[in-house]
Amino acid sequence: MSTSKKTKQQLLEEIELLKQRVGELEALEAEHIQVVDALRQSERNLADAQRIAHLGSWEWNVQSGETRWSDEFFRICGVEPQSFVPSYDTGMEFIHPEDRESAAAAVQASLEAGEAYHIEKRLLRPDGSVRLVLTEGEMIYDDDSRPLLLLGTMLDITERKQIEQKMRFQKTLLECIHEATLDSILVISESKEWLYYNQRFLDMFDFSEELLQKNSSIDALDWIKSKIIDTDWVIIETEEIYAGHNLESRDEIRLVDGRVIERYTAPVKSNEGTYFGRVWYCRDVTARKQLEAQLRQAQKMEAMGQLAAGVAHNFNNMLTAIMGYTGLALAGLHADHMVTEDLRSIQQSAQRAADLTRQLLTFSRDQEIEPQMTNLNELVRNMDFMLRQLIPEMITLKMKLNPALGRVQIDSNQIEQLIVNLVVNACDAMPDGGKLTIETNNFILKATANDYLFELSPGHYVLLSVTDTGIGMDREILNRIFEPFFTTKEVGRGTGLGLAMGFGIVEQHEGAIKVKSAPGQGTTFEIYLPCVDACPEDPNSQFDGDDKHHPETILLVEDEEYVRTLIARLLGRQGYRVFSAVDGQQAFELLQEQPDLSIDLMVTDVIMPKMSGDELAKRLIIKNPDLKILFISGYSDAVIARQGLQLGYASFLQKPFEPDVLIRKIREILTGEMIA
Repeated sequence: MSTSKKTKQQLLEEIELLKQRVGELEALEAEHIQVVDALRQSERNLADAQRIAHLGSWEWNVQSGETRWSDEFFRICGVEPQSFVPSYDTGMEFIHPEDRESAAAAVQASLEAGEAYHIEKRLLRPDGSVRLVLTEGEMIYDDDSRPLLLLGTMLDITERKQIEQKMRFQKTLLECIHEATLDSILVISESKEWLYYNQRFLDMFDFSEELLQKNSSIDALDWIKSKIIDTDWVIIETEEIYAGHNLESRDEIRLVDGRVIERYTAPVKSNEGTYFGRVWYCRDVTARKQLEAQLRQAQKMEAMGQLAAGVAHNFNNMLTAIMGYTGLALAGLHADHMVTEDLRSIQQSAQRAADLTRQLLTFSRDQEIEPQMTNLNELVRNMDFMLRQLIPEMITLKMKLNPALGRVQIDSNQIEQLIVNLVVNACDAMPDGGKLTIETNNFILKATANDYLFELSPGHYVLLSVTDTGIGMDREILNRIFEPFFTTKEVGRGTGLGLAMGFGIVEQHEGAIKVKSAPGQGTTFEIYLPCVDACPEDPNSQFDGDDKHHPETILLVEDEEYVRTLIARLLGRQGYRVFSAVDGQQAFELLQEQPDLSIDLMVTDVIMPKMSGDELAKRLIIKNPDLKILFISGYSDAVIARQGLQLGYASFLQKPFEPDVLIRKIREILTGEMIA
């Protein structure tokens, strides 16, 4: 055997070494496979993480121009990796045209100065959709400090921006609602720190800028306490509220300036029930409280008016009888009879009582204006007795009435109401006494008149003046006296409606009202009413008692016996044929029992038991559409209207009335002619 030949032993050793080497290589290969698998898993994890986070990555080799994008980067851009070759230029093409310049500038700054950049921009996808992205980049340098790689990420923030925009909108909307609400709002944390408040809260408690700048909840709460009446009670109430996290509460507090504030509070909690603090809502309810008080006063006045109307009805019936029988008695006596003056005194007293009743009813009336030709002097003189009952003893009433005064076309009830309001206000302005003057005059308004009567046309007017020597008014009050509910009187002494109603009354009469006043110099109200040229004869001339003979038949329906008897006698003396009934039911049955009875006129009370005059009239009109009807009542037309009765289809005469007024009214209805 040659020496060059290896021994068997040597070959076996070499084989063993080769086996070991193969084993090592296999181990290395297995390790390599594990590393590759781990790397692939890491890449998959990275891709999943990028996909979930909407975060793409990119790499740009500045020296070679080679560009690499991650799968998520492709997805954000809206393209498939297999169909698109990334590059710096194509990447720029994805950027919205309006954002390209700023993006290119950021890259250039990073190349020149090595600055990392952080910018938001818009991507324009091939399908036309727009994505909002946040891009961050950082420069990597080679061993020679030359720019080598620009590495970065791109985060899709479209949904986040949409949510942020929605949240900003909701925040703005909530702030607008909070600022527009009538409530002041304050949110306080569990530790009593102020978390939120609106401007109305600051205005309500008159917070100064200096106090707000201190940013101290303690100082702010002390300021609020200084504004509140009965601070101790409010503090105790508030502490009890804070002691219960689940407690809701509503109460009222009064401020030192007189305002009334309604408070409502509720806990602020998360959906899980975690307590964060408490929200307070405060609303100024001063005006509402005043209106409620005025409503109660108005309801009280309405109830008083209804009571007065009911009482007046009975008085009017009695006064009708007194005035009627007195008129009959006077008609049967010579002028020089010893009891004539006594009867006339009774008649005058009854007339004054009737005037008082009618003027009381004025306050409960609710009717359209009913103008009639009137001598304003007579109206004022007729009110003299009532006005003197209203005026305290330490105030002197003087009337200066022009005897040559022109006539006016007015609703006497409304003008009387206006005068009463002015007199009452004048008395209130003279608590220590003084002089009250009511004056009438003729007035000619020329085209060159002063501006204060600019709303009136040039022409002839009657001027009614009410002057007091009271405390007067300043300019600020003068500017507001005709506003509804404005009053300078103490609570409970006035509704603030009198002058507002007066202003409306004068406007309805196409007139004007002017006020002259100054502090300490008294007040004068001037009412200008259009003057008319002619006036019919006074309809209230004395009943002459002459018997007349009229062939007509009259049906009289009246539930008060003494009134029914009086009217029947009056009509009988005039020659009328009269049939009487105590109520509507009896009258209806009377006509049914005598179907051939022809009635020319029915004179009927309105509100009666069993059947009202309105119902009776409507039944009879069905059978006799030409039947003439005269309603008489001691109730005012407003009370009648509240009963649901509509009397516009017939004539109406208010009780009490003089005998000649009734006779004249009946003749006018039967003949269709105005009788002077």
